[in-house]
Amino acid sequence: MQRRDFIQQSGLFCLGAALAPSGWGKNLSWDYTLTAQTARLNLVPGGPTQALGYNGQFPAPVLRARQGKRFRVDFTNHLAEPTTIHWHGLRLPNAMDGVPHFTQPPIQPGERFVYEFTPKDAGTFWYHPHTNSLEQLSRGLVGVLIVEESKPAPFDEELVLGLKDWLLNPDGSFAPFTSLRAAARVGTLGNITRVNGLQTPQYSVQGNRYLRLRIANMDNTRIYDIGCNLPAQIIALEGNPIKKPLPLSHHLLGPGMRVDLAIALPASGRLEVFDQKGKLSYPIASLLITPPTTNTKAKPQPKLKANPIPQPNLKRAQTIPLVFEWAGELSESSTHPKLWLINREGWAGGCEDMDPNHKPAPLFTCQKNAHYILDMHNASPYPHPVHMHGHTFLVYERDGVAVEPYFTDTILLQKYEKAKVAFVADNPGDWMFHCHIIEHMKTGFMGFFRVT
Repeated sequence: MQRRDFIQQSGLFCLGAALAPSGWGKNLSWDYTLTAQTARLNLVPGGPTQALGYNGQFPAPVLRARQGKRFRVDFTNHLAEPTTIHWHGLRLPNAMDGVPHFTQPPIQPGERFVYEFTPKDAGTFWYHPHTNSLEQLSRGLVGVLIVEESKPAPFDEELVLGLKDWLLNPDGSFAPFTSLRAAARVGTLGNITRVNGLQTPQYSVQGNRYLRLRIANMDNTRIYDIGCNLPAQIIALEGNPIKKPLPLSHHLLGPGMRVDLAIALPASGRLEVFDQKGKLSYPIASLLITPPTTNTKAKPQPKLKANPIPQPNLKRAQTIPLVFEWAGELSESSTHPKLWLINREGWAGGCEDMDPNHKPAPLFTCQKNAHYILDMHNASPYPHPVHMHGHTFLVYERDGVAVEPYFTDTILLQKYEKAKVAFVADNPGDWMFHCHIIEHMKTGFMGFFRVT
């Protein structure tokens, strides 16, 4: 199969149809051709939406890689403005992180850039621009990246759910992506909810099988509270397997976050996945479970091997306090309004709008291979999914209470919540650190840290 044909089919099969056997693609080359370009979508009855899409489509192709194997994307920018690709959640070389002016020059219209690296970790990840982020993500430049285990876990079936809203007028045109009022609060929610580009999609699978359900929140703003009507086990958070699977009652999934579920499907019935809001449940997707065509025996739930993330030593770690809060005042005439602060400093506009010759100071500086604790405090009445580039951190305490430690790249801090996380600064370079509610990021809640 030609790699271009594979990309086109993977977008339809893995995310549109979404079901694929575990290990699918293991004999294919992870060598992709990808473009960013305009896309014409039919999302509302009133008219088409002039959107953006990877390879001119939405959903974007589901890219697949293998842990420990080379992954290469030959990317061309067909937009009328610069762009990049950030590989969200991956521990990779700094030059491949896709941050304009920090890890690479912005990719100009008509230019190519080759992203090439070897994924260290397996799991569910995603990709998106870090240039004009508010508009480019809002218009559709988001996609799922699956890094399969070096020895794929033996699940019978796999379903990928990519969550992204759209903010549209009745005629299909885009409504304003933000306002000062919204950016200073929870952000601007979309009014058209879609999963894999569809409204509450339905799929079908045979019963008596183990399903791996991968859910990625690729939205700018919306926080989901994921639930299921069948017993499910949480097996991985943000791509990282947890030590002991947890029964799912509900799970908060902020922008940029992912969760993997293991579900033992009955012989027949229906799997409903929903978003819980108080006492109400809103359907996200459903799966019709048909009787198996052959006799199958019950088997134990497949287990995931932990990713090779260095374990931080809390006793020898240096503590860095980080306080996230509102700015004290606002100038509405400002080109880049400053609404949010990290340790009383705000970087409005962020890396995409900076003068490359005048970088701000780093939030903090780390020595390579040293151990650090980030003592975080959300001193605001609104939640923040806080994301770190280039590293994966260990969450071990929330609001002064010890929690079962787990690795992640994004932590959803609730209003006024405190948390302690730790990491080993083993990846040299300048790395972004920001809230993944994009309006918060663009109005000050962004900075970077340096690993020397």
